[in-house]
Amino acid sequence: MSGPGEAAADSRPLAIVDGDGDVSSARMTAKAFQKSVESGELWVAEGRRVLPWKGGDRRRLALVREAGDCYVALLEGTDPPVGTGAAIGAPIAAPDTLAALEATIASRRREMPEGSYTTHLFSSGTKKIRKKLGEEAIEVIGADSAAELVSEAADLIYHLLVLLADEGVDFQQVLSELQARHG
Repeated sequence: MSGPGEAAADSRPLAIVDGDGDVSSARMTAKAFQKSVESGELWVAEGRRVLPWKGGDRRRLALVREAGDCYVALLEGTDPPVGTGAAIGAPIAAPDTLAALEATIASRRREMPEGSYTTHLFSSGTKKIRKKLGEEAIEVIGADSAAELVSEAADLIYHLLVLLADEGVDFQQVLSELQARHG
C-alpha cells in the first residue's frame, strides 16, 4: 500500500510539453490517463490520488498518449508531431516523434538558451557529446528491465540526435541510409 508521498503501483512517468516546448514531468496512472482523455484537461497521479495538474501552464490538453512505459502530454499551443492529429489517446508515431525532437535540438543549437541541457552539451563540444553518447550506449547494454531499457534507449537516441546536429548531419540522411540498406 502506498503512503502519502509514494507513487501508486500503476503510476508511470509523464512528460508534459507546454506551448513553448518546455518539458515538465509528473506521474500518471491509467485512471489519470482516462480522466485526461475524457475531460480534455490534464490529470496526474499524486500518491494514490488523481488530481488536476497544477503546473505553470494552464492551457487545455491538446493530446495525451501512452508511449511504452510512460505517458506524453502536449498542451494547447504545442505543435503536435506531424501526422498525429489532435486525437487524444492514440499511439505516437516514431518518425514524427524523432522529427519533433530533432527540431527541438536544432532550435536549442541555434538559440543556445541558458539552463538547457542541450545547450550545455553543445557548449561542451563534440568530444563531450561523443563521450556522453558512449556512456548512454553502455547504459542500454546494462539495462536490467524493460522499463530501464526504454528509458536508456530514449537517452541514447536523444544523445545520438545531438551528435548528428553537432556534426551537421540531418537525421533524414540516416533514414535514407537505412532505407537503402533495407529498401
